[in-house]
Amino acid sequence: MTDPLSTNGEAALAWADAGFFVFPCARGLKTPATANGLNDATIDPERIRKWWTENPDYNVAVVPARSDMFVLDVDGSLGAETLTRLIEQRGPLPDTLTIRTPHGTHYWFKGSVPSTVGKLGPKLDTRGIGGYVLVYPSVVNGKAYDYASDTNTIAPGPEWIAQCLADSTRDGVAATGGIKLDTAAAIARARELLQRYAATGHVAIEGGGGDNRTYAVAAEVLNLGLSVEKAHELLLHEWNDHCAPPWTPDDLLTKLCNASQYAQNEPGAWAAPPAQEIFAEVAKDADAPAKNEKRGKFCVLLPRDMRSLPPPSWLVADLIPANAVGMFYGQSGSYKTFLALELALAIAAAKQLWGRIAAQGAVAFCAGEAPVGIGRTRIPALMQHRKVCEPDDVPLALVPAVPLVSTPAEVEALTAALKATGFRFALIVFDTVARALGGLDENSAKDAGLLLAAAERLRDTFDCSVLLIHHTGKDESRGARGSSALLAGVDFAYEIKAETNVLAVSLRCEKMKDADPPLPIRLQGMRAYGSVVFDLLREAEYAALTRSNTSTHNSDVTKALKTLTAVSGKTVTTHVLAMEMVGPDAPASAVEAKERSLQRHAKDRLRAYVTRLGEGRGQPTMWSMPDLPDDGGLQ
Repeated sequence: MTDPLSTNGEAALAWADAGFFVFPCARGLKTPATANGLNDATIDPERIRKWWTENPDYNVAVVPARSDMFVLDVDGSLGAETLTRLIEQRGPLPDTLTIRTPHGTHYWFKGSVPSTVGKLGPKLDTRGIGGYVLVYPSVVNGKAYDYASDTNTIAPGPEWIAQCLADSTRDGVAATGGIKLDTAAAIARARELLQRYAATGHVAIEGGGGDNRTYAVAAEVLNLGLSVEKAHELLLHEWNDHCAPPWTPDDLLTKLCNASQYAQNEPGAWAAPPAQEIFAEVAKDADAPAKNEKRGKFCVLLPRDMRSLPPPSWLVADLIPANAVGMFYGQSGSYKTFLALELALAIAAAKQLWGRIAAQGAVAFCAGEAPVGIGRTRIPALMQHRKVCEPDDVPLALVPAVPLVSTPAEVEALTAALKATGFRFALIVFDTVARALGGLDENSAKDAGLLLAAAERLRDTFDCSVLLIHHTGKDESRGARGSSALLAGVDFAYEIKAETNVLAVSLRCEKMKDADPPLPIRLQGMRAYGSVVFDLLREAEYAALTRSNTSTHNSDVTKALKTLTAVSGKTVTTHVLAMEMVGPDAPASAVEAKERSLQRHAKDRLRAYVTRLGEGRGQPTMWSMPDLPDDGGLQ
């Protein structure tokens, strides 16, 4: 004879006997008490008995979709008002099993619908595919679930519920926009992203901004071209278990639904379509109102509204915000234009940028300097190196001029020209600030304001980001050249510093208005197809590379030559000397950099070490310790 179960355990057996798949949740909570949560739901009485023997106070959870059912979840008075309005418009609900919850009512129906949040209206949700609900006699916050109807019969779901969901789903909008959701490519891309986030600790940590992190990850996955349901499945299997603590499936679904409802991007905005379809996907009615205008510039947000404000959306994940004005600045020759072109191509061709996912959209690159070289050499070289299969179909538009912001007609002319393309622009680049200001005063806050106003007008017109390329002054430590009003007025800014001898570049975030600044990005350049391209470096690799680019001191040369026993007429080549100076573990590029440094100073301050000054590869420069007096030395 088996021991009697608790009230909750007996209820769980009764629900299972009636065909409902059940699993336990923690006492007083909606949090699953098993490792796999709703995936552990069963009608097996032995498993159920074991669970409620372990803890008689477990709450009882049911997975409606496992029994071809769904639940209409009415939350509070606002949810009741929404349901009343829908009933008046669409027709009544049939008599069906109804459960009173701590905050509202659950109506049970036969049929299959996705789990949604707010798609039927405020505080009116569904729990179907991918969701679960608690049932009698569960208790949350001291309030019990109980029966609210006289019938235990479950009626077929009204057709209007499925119809309303179909009308309101953002997935349908994505399909009509030409982007198919849940494609094999989109799923693979999202899975790769989530696995990388899980491996690198890009997960939700309670007390460490986990709520915002989850919202941001949910938005990214949806942007990659996944439906809420498929995103929910991938997040649960690839990412959620690495969070501390993991989200319940229900709470994770709520995050996804909120990300879908409040998204600034269209569904699948970062999906990577075939190259020949990119034109069609980025085309839109250029006269359509910007999203910023839909909400209203001076809308009033109360505390309850503020909780629904989404975190920043990104053109490049955690690097370049969407719908923002920003700046790259650095010394002349620091490869600012090259890096801006890398960014432009990543967005236009839906490529990753330095290990980060990039959004997809058209880019306009306004080149005030060397437009011919950019168009004929740099962009083609970059496309070839990044393996852009069909370059002619990539919506990367070169504008061989930067509008003068002192002349509103020029800004309007650029606007008209971009609208005429029919593209959906995600980014507009001004290269450079000096060209845009023309004869204006860089040190004037008023003139800097004119530039910012022009950039913001383009941002709002095209619902895009604007990137300004700028220079530092002679004193690099003082930051961007000119008025401080420029840096104060942008939403984000990156300082770019180059180690030109080793083609190494560092991007340091000087400002990120609405998010935490990312760590510095280290890149190494390489010459390819007649231009220069940049790939990501690990911090240790960058440190080793740049160490070799420090000044070559006489004492370092002395030490190396003595180690090589290049004394008393014995000589070594520049290459051998360089290898000794940078060390055996240094990359080849570091050796080459040290060779250039030695060769550059062989005619002046290192001349005493040179026994023969080479000219080209046929006659290499030869080095040896000079004969010095016993009391002398080179420092």
